[in-house]
Amino acid sequence: MQSRDHGAFVRGWRSGSSRAMFAREVDAPVGSPRPRRGGGRSALHAGAIAVLVVVPAMVVPATEVQSVNLSKDEWCELARVVTVEELVSWLRDDDLRWNATAAAEELCSRITSKDQTAEVAAALVPSLDAADRQEREVSAGLLQIACSIEGSGVAPSSRLLEISVDDALGYAGSPPWRWIHGELDSFDSVAFVSRHARDAAPILVDRLRAASKGRRGGRVEFMAAYLLSFSPGAAPVEEMATPLIEALRDNHVSFDALMGLVALRQIGPAAGGPVRTALAASDDPQQRSCLAMLLADWDYPRDAPMRGQALESLQQARLTWQVADPLAEWTFERQRGR
Repeated sequence: MQSRDHGAFVRGWRSGSSRAMFAREVDAPVGSPRPRRGGGRSALHAGAIAVLVVVPAMVVPATEVQSVNLSKDEWCELARVVTVEELVSWLRDDDLRWNATAAAEELCSRITSKDQTAEVAAALVPSLDAADRQEREVSAGLLQIACSIEGSGVAPSSRLLEISVDDALGYAGSPPWRWIHGELDSFDSVAFVSRHARDAAPILVDRLRAASKGRRGGRVEFMAAYLLSFSPGAAPVEEMATPLIEALRDNHVSFDALMGLVALRQIGPAAGGPVRTALAASDDPQQRSCLAMLLADWDYPRDAPMRGQALESLQQARLTWQVADPLAEWTFERQRGR
């Protein structure tokens, strides 16, 4: 390999004098940086790992790049002309600032281009087993996007489903890789797993049963049951209905009652037994309104007076501020403002 003054090269990159040479060497045009996708948040934390900016006939050690403190836009411009494999290596949690962000945004851009989706997805799959959490989670987020692209031929692997399920069950409002998606940020793990609930069902059933027997319970058990409702019949109705019915009570958890209500409706009249039993025993007005609404929805047409009365009672419980009829209109994605 020809010897180079890497420091001079990177300093030249900043001034613009090396960019045309860099473009010729990688046989790729370099223009102005692409617009930023997402919020521009850095995903990097403490840690150190060797990173090389690798291009044909040249290797720029990361220490040289770091020494001149590249900005995010400069990292993004570099990202445009390096290989997919190199971009994947930038995803690791290291001491450099902005390289993982730039790599994730560039990989997101490439993976949404149909002629590159399969290639980028294949390069990301090994990272699902990476020891580095940041690399593993960002790769999973990108693969979620790839699976959503019609005609891409990319399907969720069992490992991607497992990572996505575990992230969804720990749902806390903002998935760790949300920032890479830009306008595609609806692809968080809860929505992703709900779209692939049939394939994810064995994992969800395992997590549901483990949570019901252990200390975790609560949110994990509820989220597993909610996601299983997108694949009715994947688990015994009683196992799914119990945490969903409990969530209908008036508590301090936002939107769990709406999620439980919609999930029970998706399970259907098969859940009628547990619902009727709970209604007879309930002393919680909100829970009673939700249970009565479910029974009316199953037993009467949408325009029937009995269903209208149940809906009015539900509205008085203030569960319908966002939509008039949650069983007909509410979705998780709508709740998240998408």
